Amino acid sequence: ERMSRSKGIGVDPNLLIEKYGSDALRFTLTYLETQSQSFRFWEERVLLGRNFANKIWNAARLLYPYLQNTKIESEKMAHPLTPIDEWVITEFNKLLNDINRYLDTYNFSGYANSLYEFFWHTFCDWYLEFSKKRLREEEKTCLNLLYLIFSNYLKILHPVMPFITEEIYQRFNFGKSILEEKWPEEIPLTLSPKGEMVYPLLDLIKGIRTIRSEMRINPKAELALIINPSLTKKELQDFFLENMAHLKNLAGIKEITLDEKRPSQSSSYSTKDFEFYLPLGEVIDVKKEAERINKEIFALKEELKKIEIRLGDENFLNKAKPEVKEKEEVRKKELSEKLQRLENNLSYLR
Repeated sequence: ERMSRSKGIGVDPNLLIEKYGSDALRFTLTYLETQSQSFRFWEERVLLGRNFANKIWNAARLLYPYLQNTKIESEKMAHPLTPIDEWVITEFNKLLNDINRYLDTYNFSGYANSLYEFFWHTFCDWYLEFSKKRLREEEKTCLNLLYLIFSNYLKILHPVMPFITEEIYQRFNFGKSILEEKWPEEIPLTLSPKGEMVYPLLDLIKGIRTIRSEMRINPKAELALIINPSLTKKELQDFFLENMAHLKNLAGIKEITLDEKRPSQSSSYSTKDFEFYLPLGEVIDVKKEAERINKEIFALKEELKKIEIRLGDENFLNKAKPEVKEKEEVRKKELSEKLQRLENNLSYLR
């Protein structure tokens, strides 16, 4: 219902702050802001801000032993940078340009969304995972770059989450206070060809993880990766081989071979940059998996029939609220896409 003083319907921000924290509430409201009169809000949505604050704090705990009281000069990074270093610098510079534009145009939702996506996915899910070995070895280039990106990220997050950012900034001894610091500028960089290849490397890992998830492959099972050389440039093939350690750690790949033909009982995945196959016969029970997928396909088709009947009913179309009809259309699209994926998965098992 709409908030109404006369009805006594409303949200007490003090209660939400006490329960979730003021930074969590600030971030959630900024994230949801739509540049219009109103947006839908309920208490559970503040979990987004709280979980994000926890993510920042946990990343800080990981980095603290390496970056606290460091004497690294953040403006002078040791060389050479790895392609993955170049990639994360490029992504940070994109973030900085995006949020500057959003703040200049009062697009606070865009500002908060960009901060969230970069930190949660680019920085934590990818760069920190790529860098764990280098962190343990306390490699100077990696430490220097983490120091630079993390300290500057806290500065640009500070307007929307002032308490956690100031707390971490001072605990790390990055400076006396973020309030005394200048707004960050881009990190100078010219992206090399290998730096650009990190993007297809990420797509490769995502593709392998998608197949592992959809085919319910044991997370501990190591897979053989077959690259189609006719649909993958030689430089990219070499780059994938150079990053075998990352493919093993982040995607569970034990070996890479080249073959233009897809073997029987193997999955297939392609992008504009590459195509690969994953043999499945040794890591799943093919017959049992085919039975499961067939059952799921049948259930999906039945559900889709119900949605299509509903969307074809004149009474429903005339009486249903716009958001209800939109929800049904979205559900239909999601189920159709899932059905297509399952039918593809079933064809891989033949």
